[in-house]
Amino acid sequence: MKSQFSLLNNNSKGKIEPYEWWRDAELLTELDHRSEQIKNGNDKGQLWEDAKKEILSHTPPKETVY
Repeated sequence: MKSQFSLLNNNSKGKIEPYEWWRDAELLTELDHRSEQIKNGNDKGQLWEDAKKEILSHTPPKETVY
């Protein structure tokens, strides 16, 4: 499956084009599967408050190397 973070594609001529996720059959299948898991109760999901707390609990790196 294509990385969701890869927003650009190189076409056959080497030209960079935007990634059109809505045309990615593998990604859409995965999203459908995840949606079904939530709907049928196999995946309870996560509350925004809990997700936000988890995200904010991580400290950023002390130094960014470019």
